[in-house]
Amino acid sequence: MSRNLLRWGNNPQLVFENEHEFYRALGHLSNPKAYTISYEFNKRTGSYSDACRIRILASAKNIPQAFEKKKKQITV
Repeated sequence: MSRNLLRWGNNPQLVFENEHEFYRALGHLSNPKAYTISYEFNKRTGSYSDACRIRILASAKNIPQAFEKKKKQITV
């Protein structure tokens, strides 16, 4: 697997340690009771760019490490 596939976003926003974590995260994202994914058309309102948002719902359990790391960065 390409290392580029393990790094999502420009900064990057999400970094997966390995293929196992990457595919586990994809499986988690397919659970609509634990995650929502939305696309925001921010350019239409004059913002810098559009955005895709992943929201982790309170019902999510055993969250992948890449998501946990990002949550800690955001809440600091």
